[in-house]
Parts: sequence; C-alpha cells; structure tokens
Amino acid sequence: MIYSSAGSPGKLLIFRKLIYHACLSIALAHAVFCGPAKAAPLSKNADARQSGKNGKIKCWYFAQTNKIFGDCDVYVNSQGLRIDFANQKWANLAKPPDWDLFVFNPKAKVYCRTPLKDWRARKLGLSFVRNLKLSGKEDTVAGMRTKVYDAQTIEQGKRATRIFMTEEVALPNQVSVILCGNDAIPALKGIPLRVQHFGGGATSRTVETHVAKQLYVPAGFFDMPAGYLLVKKPEDVITGGISDIIEEMAR
Repeated sequence: MIYSSAGSPGKLLIFRKLIYHACLSIALAHAVFCGPAKAAPLSKNADARQSGKNGKIKCWYFAQTNKIFGDCDVYVNSQGLRIDFANQKWANLAKPPDWDLFVFNPKAKVYCRTPLKDWRARKLGLSFVRNLKLSGKEDTVAGMRTKVYDAQTIEQGKRATRIFMTEEVALPNQVSVILCGNDAIPALKGIPLRVQHFGGGATSRTVETHVAKQLYVPAGFFDMPAGYLLVKKPEDVITGGISDIIEEMAR
C-alpha cells in the first residue's frame, strides 16, 4: 500500500488528479525501456569502471513506485542514467558530457533527443513545491540514510510536502536534476528516495523507493540502441513517428 487516508478519500483523489493533469503535458518527455537486464549485487561504489566480471560495469539500482510518471527501475552511475518504466512504453536515457535526454520507444523503434536545459520536467517541481527548506531531520529509506526537506505545495499552503534525499552516492549534478524532475520536485542535491504529501486529513506518497542496491549490468547498457528513427516531437515517441511519416508523404 503506497498511501493511507486518514480523512476524506475525495480530497486525496482531487489532489492526485490535479498533479496528473499538470504532469500530462510533460510526461511525453519521459521514457521507458523494456525489462531490466538481470544483474548481481555488488559492494557500494558509484564508479562506472569495468568490473572485470565478463566486461560488465557496476551501477546503482533503485526500484521505485512513482504515482506521477509510473513505477520504474532506475540504473545509474557516473557514466549514464537509464529509467525503465513498468508500462514498457518508453525509456529514458542520458549520458555525459551533455546529459541530453533520449526518449525512445523500443517497439516502434523511434526516439527523440532533448537538451537537458530544455527538458520541461525539470521545471515541474517549482510549480508544485514552494518554501523548500532542510528540516535538519534524517531518516532511512530502502536502507539508505536520507536528509529530509520540508515544503509547502500548491492550494495556498493547505498541503505540505516532505522530500527524502540521499547523498550516500556521489553522482553528477545532472543526474539529480533528471531524477528530481522525474519525481516532480525541484532539483536538490542527491537522489530522491521518497516524496510524501500531507493535508486535507490525508497522507500520500507519490514516490517510494523499495530497493536500493548495486549490481552489474552489461557493457553498453547506457548506450542508445542502434537502428532507431529520430523523430521531431516527444509525442511521436508514443505514436511511433506517425506525424513525421504524414509530413513526409505530404511533400
């Protein structure tokens, strides 16, 4: 159970619908890949060097419930970020040096590329959360120590938000920007593991991390697959590039 309601379920439903409709326009900039590659646990280290285990590399893995953009598996190290969503319709991929967002559809074999500075999801959190401050409290989520941030949300301060960030893993700032955008919160230092909302007699969690560990992934795991057609618009990742096809036929 990801949330519990101590008050009116209707108030919680209205709040979740409000978030959903505001997120819908930017959800197209997100991506999901097919099922995650199987891997074996490893000792703590965010380094992306070759592990020496059949040429595989090591990364952090986070299994998250996400009520904004969908449940997902996050794989990340200093050399790449990949987000596989449970609905298996899209995938997010980003790599240094520019950390542009690649959004692709593994079934339709199409993708689009968005510069990180233009990614709309990174601005979403500012629309929902205000007066963000470090509470001075700490907690443990999925076995990792987190710092707790408190903030007010939309609806004239009638609701409050609590964000749990871990700094145990040293990763580039761009990774934090992308992961916070994926969780609809402002960019903070570290990795978001839990986002909790209070108010209206109800408590809900839009983000919850159930697993946090390290594992081995195949070499090339963070590379953009070959043989994909580049499309102009993020929505064409969903439609399989139909807009580009229609435009080409009309010429």
